[in-house]
Amino acid sequence: MPIMSKRTFSKEQKLQILKEASENGVNTTLEKHRIYPEHPLPAIIG
Repeated sequence: MPIMSKRTFSKEQKLQILKEASENGVNTTLEKHRIYPEHPLPAIIG
């Protein structure tokens, strides 16, 4: 799995991303901006 570099966002960018997420959906917005969780939750295998 390739390692992504960590980016930083200004306060204005963060507010814009939050607004966009509320209008278009969180998953759609995160994919558009290529924002991925650092540690995805592991699948529970039982």
